[in-house]
Amino acid sequence: MWQRTYYEARDHARTRGGLRPQRGFPATSFGLGEWLYNQCTGYADLHPAQQRLLSDIGLTPEAVQAARPRRKHMATHFERTLAGARAYARTHGTLVTATADTVQDGFKLGQWLANQRSKDRAYQLRHGAPSPARWRCRRSTPGGTRPGP
Repeated sequence: MWQRTYYEARDHARTRGGLRPQRGFPATSFGLGEWLYNQCTGYADLHPAQQRLLSDIGLTPEAVQAARPRRKHMATHFERTLAGARAYARTHGTLVTATADTVQDGFKLGQWLANQRSKDRAYQLRHGAPSPARWRCRRSTPGGTRPGP
């Protein structure tokens, strides 16, 4: 299992550039980023051959020391941002007025809403119905995310 995930990390580093451990492995998938951070936290306990392989992809002893935890869990981020959307909707009566530059409780709410709308449009094109996330947002947010059905 270690080798399989290492090869995934190696291929990722080759095709997308550096892993950037000091920034929490931002360009990796959640699972790969978590695995890489775990390798950094347990680096001293790894076999020397494993340490060498990690160094080959940029996880040197210095880089390992600077490693930060993986970004926040996506579901947690979604729920926190949704709570910000609810607060914005309570204050403004709707989410329609949120622009791409709108920030609520430290989150880029306007950009997040635009991304959710884009994801929903893609889902509707594939499945012919609104996404489950859209229904959850609409049920729990006064004013919905846009006018209309």
